[in-house]
Amino acid sequence: MFKSIELFHAAHKMAQHAASQQAVVAGNIANADTPNFRAMTLPDPHGGPQSLPMARSAHVPRAGHIVTSGQAMGMAPVIDRAAEIAPNGNSVSLEGELLKSIDAERQHSRAVTVYQSALGILRTSLGRGR
Repeated sequence: MFKSIELFHAAHKMAQHAASQQAVVAGNIANADTPNFRAMTLPDPHGGPQSLPMARSAHVPRAGHIVTSGQAMGMAPVIDRAAEIAPNGNSVSLEGELLKSIDAERQHSRAVTVYQSALGILRTSLGRGR
């Protein structure tokens, strides 16, 4: 009957992007005290101004520090060009990263809500209710 339902795919991609952004934020926070580390971010999947391709050259000076991948949606993290650089060359702002983390959590919650609503509609249409 149905081979794929696009709404489920959209919710899945949205949740994947949120998880990838959370991983990038975690990497930034882990490297907050690393000299010359540049804060990373994921491009906006909807093609906003943040989605412009930029050179990726994360500097990780010490082994053992977290290196983020952000590959869940096929998007590699890029250097956050809007971040201010501190005197030690680090551009991670803990306050900014916490706000990005909250935004990623909200995006994930929206994706789960869309998925649950679509699943409820599908169950109702099949006569099974909730």
